[in-house]
Amino acid sequence: MIETFALMQQANGGNVSAQHELGYRYLVGRGLPADTQKAAEWILRSAERGMPLAQFNAAILYTHALGVPWNPFKAYAWFKKASEQTFASAEFFYGLQFLDGLVVQRDLARAYQLVSRAASAGHEQAKEVLADLRRRGIDTLSARDSRQQRSATDTTLGLVYLHFETVGDAGVSDSTLFHELQREMGNDAESSDHTPDSTSQSEELETLMKEASIGVPEAFTVLGRLHERGIGAYRDLIRAAMYYLRANRLESPRAPVLLYDLVHTDAFMRELTARSLAGDKDARFVWAALAAIEFDRLLGPAQALKLLEENVSANPPHAASLLELGVWYATGRNVQLDPDKAIALWRRASAAGLREADVRIAVAEVLLGRPDAANHVPVLQEEASKGSILAQTALGYCLENGIGFPMNKPGAASSYMKAAQRGSLTAYNALKRMFDSLRPLDEEFIVD
Repeated sequence: MIETFALMQQANGGNVSAQHELGYRYLVGRGLPADTQKAAEWILRSAERGMPLAQFNAAILYTHALGVPWNPFKAYAWFKKASEQTFASAEFFYGLQFLDGLVVQRDLARAYQLVSRAASAGHEQAKEVLADLRRRGIDTLSARDSRQQRSATDTTLGLVYLHFETVGDAGVSDSTLFHELQREMGNDAESSDHTPDSTSQSEELETLMKEASIGVPEAFTVLGRLHERGIGAYRDLIRAAMYYLRANRLESPRAPVLLYDLVHTDAFMRELTARSLAGDKDARFVWAALAAIEFDRLLGPAQALKLLEENVSANPPHAASLLELGVWYATGRNVQLDPDKAIALWRRASAAGLREADVRIAVAEVLLGRPDAANHVPVLQEEASKGSILAQTALGYCLENGIGFPMNKPGAASSYMKAAQRGSLTAYNALKRMFDSLRPLDEEFIVD
């Protein structure tokens, strides 16, 4: 008690270190009742007087809305000030700001420079990110024109990298797809040289199917590749295309290239035509879905709709077609917009075992603003924790708008970021909208 009283006296007397220490104690509730507003007040006082640790912590306060409103631009400003005093943690986080193009213009050269400085100062996380940047071919030379750079090496997910560019002509390796799935499911992908082989993937196929059914795009791309190559599963080009199409529906940045490379082969088109004419449900789904995304122009909207309707009317119905036709009615693609019909189709898909359908129902109920919208939030929480990219995005929306939770801007941004890092343009646009609502007019914060 005496120590705390003395600390308060020193802080009130203008001692910068005491001001920061007092703020920290209010923040964690050490010797004082926890009070984030008082914590922010004292930490900001110390930061304004130039203490680098306080400046770094001020940035953290604005990042997580601790005692201050969420504001990534004020966080950026404090990271910048602390980094100018060669504070390694601040240099690292300041450098990350130049990777995603949300606060300031994307600048890989600047990011590399700052992360490299932090790594040289011993910052462990900076060392990991620096190695990742180098693995992607990003260094001071290759990144010098990075304000315009759109390199294929930057299309794989990393810590904060957002990737919506087209993957290069070199294609996507088996190991890349497998590593991305490992990373998403919480395994150490970067330290593994494992590439799918017939034995390992045969054992993992059932697990992959479970993950995919939730709505994990990385699982669908791996399943597609396994069936395309006949690794650990029978070779089936139509089923491979079906999985790539479902990954594409989940905004996988890999799926369009994988799909393009597959469908633009004579063998695929021969098999698609023959199996569709024979009434194969997978083939009919693939042809209709390809027409919907304009990968195939031989089939008109009415013909594509007919194929899906035949699939969903079959006994048993084709589960993926129930899901796809629901998306059409939810978005008004090739049919009249009808959210209730979409939900009815998804309920049938759920009964057929597709857990992604449960997520789509929950998302629809939330976005439609139904009275029981909050009751669907637990589904989103559970499936987001298991890797559903739709649930991650929808959870961000719920946190942003106070649906099922108290309004939580930093939580919303974090949830959107998780999905955006995996390639979701929907999540990225939501994140960008949140940032733009607070964007200062200063030239420094103008982004393309």
